[in-house]
Amino acid sequence: MSDVEIKSEFSNIPVVSSAHSSTYRAKTPLPFPPDQFINTIQDRKVVSCPNSCFVLYTLNGAQLKFEASKSHEFPFQLFRDCYDRSKARFDLSTYFEVGRHDAPLDQDITWEGTTVSETAREEVSMFPYILCFHKTTINLNTERHLQSHVDKFEELLERFNSRKLPHLYINWFKLIESYAELVFRDLLVKWCQWLYSVKAMGHRRTVQTVLRTWLNRLNKQFWSRYFIFEHSVRSSVDDMGRSLKNLAEANELDLDGASSSYGVWLDSKNGILLFGSGLPLQEVQVSPICGVCLDQLPAAVTTRKLLFFVNIAILECFVKEIS
Repeated sequence: MSDVEIKSEFSNIPVVSSAHSSTYRAKTPLPFPPDQFINTIQDRKVVSCPNSCFVLYTLNGAQLKFEASKSHEFPFQLFRDCYDRSKARFDLSTYFEVGRHDAPLDQDITWEGTTVSETAREEVSMFPYILCFHKTTINLNTERHLQSHVDKFEELLERFNSRKLPHLYINWFKLIESYAELVFRDLLVKWCQWLYSVKAMGHRRTVQTVLRTWLNRLNKQFWSRYFIFEHSVRSSVDDMGRSLKNLAEANELDLDGASSSYGVWLDSKNGILLFGSGLPLQEVQVSPICGVCLDQLPAAVTTRKLLFFVNIAILECFVKEIS
């Protein structure tokens, strides 16, 4: 994509006039997750990590929907926060569309299981705003490819539940690899376009150069620093917990600022999927996030939980590595 094409495509997009514009005004978000949920978290150290609370609540107390509104006023807030990192406090909940509805909540979360009341309380988009904005990247066909990946995740799970697919782990693993590369490619192209649009100092690289420089690096860092997908045949839940702790501790030492780690553990024999995270608190702590019985939920619901969690890990990786 040429510089001329980038400039033309961005001519009608609401972006700030410069990366340091003082006139930019973002909407003040309402408290999320709600205090009613926060008060149910027994480990008060987790409460001090807002992003963890957001993920915890979304996977256990909210209803995930396929996509965010395409008319969001500031779809590039993620990039602004990356560029102006010294002033930004990354709040993952601001990058996803959240629709709030009051309803009672009663849950208990441990590694052994998750119990959640059946009434949906909020709707949260499984994709961040930036992934739902396609005006400048129509040629990438990201929207179609995202839908294709979602369909494939659901299809594989349905076949597994009907005993037509014996090896869910390896199929999901390959699909997550493909999905992560797709998302990183889309983010990098839009990141390059955004830098051009705000005339960022020092940015003279083409989209192709940015992809050559960053795509493989982000994919490698994603799997080595931020995300793990384990199978019960090779690793126990405790093994995954230790891995998450080690990743978060390594990130705390190597990166400019602490970073969470994210893990998914599949027990295909018993049909169980567990989500956990390594949290960079005063001491790195592993927190269980969600547990799913694969044959108890529709394949679409489980797929949305899984991809939302992967998206969170991707954003964490992008923010910490690109900033």
